[in-house]
Amino acid sequence: MRWCRERLVRWRTEESWDQVAARPVHAINPLAAARYRDRHSVSRGKSDPGDALVLANILRTDIHARALAEIGDDPDRFTDARALKAYAGSAPVTRASGKKKFVGRRYIKNNRLINAGFLWAFSALKASPKADAHHRRRRRQAGDWHAQAQRHLFNRFLGQLYHCPHTRQLFDEQHAFTSSSPDLAVAA
Repeated sequence: MRWCRERLVRWRTEESWDQVAARPVHAINPLAAARYRDRHSVSRGKSDPGDALVLANILRTDIHARALAEIGDDPDRFTDARALKAYAGSAPVTRASGKKKFVGRRYIKNNRLINAGFLWAFSALKASPKADAHHRRRRRQAGDWHAQAQRHLFNRFLGQLYHCPHTRQLFDEQHAFTSSSPDLAVAA
């Protein structure tokens, strides 16, 4: 605090307030600092070079790193991809009774992971033509709303995020979004 007061007194004597106010002020964004901390803590968390290569192939932005940080570093934490999808809240909940059937979303989930997942799926719509085609197919054929199709796309990404490190395979968009739909073959 004393240093700040001394510096302020020196500014008052050396420069006018107009010159001091004209200097650029760089505020520290706490969210950017948290993203930086998360990104670097995740990158140091993987000690196996094979896992690091596979995850670096899938995870390309800090959104992906946030999703990986929320999932955790233990490869045996989830028994299968369905457990990971249920934890994230992207897997649908089906309730059936008699003749009625309801398919809805999960309310008890990891909120930070589902938020990162929606951003991941949304950014993939512009970056990946196969992901965009999958989203459009869900909207057109299944009659999903945008949020439902986006949640389904994130569900697909989580399955790939579980599968690739466990089988030591690199992410391949052609393999990840294969479909037997004839309209996708025409569009490609």
